[in-house]
Amino acid sequence: MNVFIDSNILFEDYFFENKSNKNLLEYCKEGLLYLYMSEIVRLELRRQFQKELESKNTIVWYKLLLILTMISHFCMVWLF
Repeated sequence: MNVFIDSNILFEDYFFENKSNKNLLEYCKEGLLYLYMSEIVRLELRRQFQKELESKNTIVWYKLLLILTMISHFCMVWLF
């Protein structure tokens, strides 16, 4: 059976980790199902995934900067 997937199937589950998406992959492995997606859907998913990574990366960098600031302040206090 041929199944065309849309981006809403994979938003927030890019790696097929939830049960229904895992089942889709299992059916593909067994040769019962063939998954297809259009180029537009692929680009949509890529853009969304990239936005999520950038957002998370910004948060990580902010926390790192905060920690480094706290450490530098702590070190300055101990140096004096």
